[in-house]
Amino acid sequence: MAKEQTEAQFLADLLCRRKGKKENLPLPNNYWNLPEWKVEYKRNILAANKFLKVYPFEVIKTVLTSKKFEWVYSLHFPGLKQPLIEENSRYERGLIIKQEQEKNRQERVEIESTGKAPEIIGDKVSLRSRLD
Repeated sequence: MAKEQTEAQFLADLLCRRKGKKENLPLPNNYWNLPEWKVEYKRNILAANKFLKVYPFEVIKTVLTSKKFEWVYSLHFPGLKQPLIEENSRYERGLIIKQEQEKNRQERVEIESTGKAPEIIGDKVSLRSRLD
């Protein structure tokens, strides 16, 4: 039975395969057990685990698979820091927007199920409070 990859293993594998492709070295199955790849694979796993403590997997994967960084084959590349920060802020903004949309959707469902708009408490200047 095949064991599933962790997120760190996925990222390390992606980068090792890129390096192998760059050096025209085909990577056999279980290449990480070969002496020439063992150190590189472990270095990338350790770096991936450090990044995963700070950034979500989706952020790291998005940056590494972007066209701009498809040539990077090590997480130790110093040019990754700024793009990771920028992508992380986009990711967090997206999460906030999704949470707001879900909250609005739940409020609409509540209004539709009760058939009455939520009460506005303490709002003296709104048109609704003046009509009531």
